Amino acid sequence: MAPLTNEIRDRIAALAHRPARRVATGWAGIDDALGGGLDADAIHEWIADDRGLGVAPRGVLIALAWRMVALGDPAAARHGAGLVIWIGRWVWPSVRSLIGRDGSRELLLRSLWVDPGDADARAWAFEQALRCDGVSMGVVDGTGFSRALSRRLQRAANRSAVTCAEGTRARPPALACVVRPWRERDALGSASTRWIVMPAPADAQDESPRWTVRLHRARGHSAAVMSSALAGAGVGLAATVRAPWQWRG
Repeated sequence: MAPLTNEIRDRIAALAHRPARRVATGWAGIDDALGGGLDADAIHEWIADDRGLGVAPRGVLIALAWRMVALGDPAAARHGAGLVIWIGRWVWPSVRSLIGRDGSRELLLRSLWVDPGDADARAWAFEQALRCDGVSMGVVDGTGFSRALSRRLQRAANRSAVTCAEGTRARPPALACVVRPWRERDALGSASTRWIVMPAPADAQDESPRWTVRLHRARGHSAAVMSSALAGAGVGLAATVRAPWQWRG
């Protein structure tokens, strides 16, 4: 094997010491435990605890999408940036659920629904979305994604910098979300975090649907966060999320 050049060593060292870019979820406790939020240059997986009923955790993902809309640059959005891509019919939200509690249609106007065929086609569409600076969040049906495919998508999700004709430039942060079915909750993959979403009891003062989001698995430096959380009361790192939409039913 040829020895590493100084340039390659420098690039590896820079990647190893690159501070993670974070996207704050607004969920109490989780942002602090993860050092400011979800890693904006990594894959995050979401699984509904539906015991095999085939339910996708759309409500929590819609809440995250609204968060990305709130954090986005309004001027950039007017020029077509800040898009949210929903890939695969299983993860498609309804139009009504994209209307905010205050009647805002901003998320609806920024959403694109994509309907590829099989797992490879969904992965390809997701990969292209992650490579686009105009996309602030991508959600894909990850049913059947292999470990090799997960690694490929993880590379696409690393948007921290890109080399172009003008040199190396930073790219805007984004959230990359893969949705898996319950039967794949322990499947091998390269995601930075994996979350289990469960229904939460209703609030007496608010009839909106609510969910509990619990960290199930983490990689890298986040693994220490999960280990310490699971060593506590047994509940782990979790938060309650309220439905962000306006309509009832």
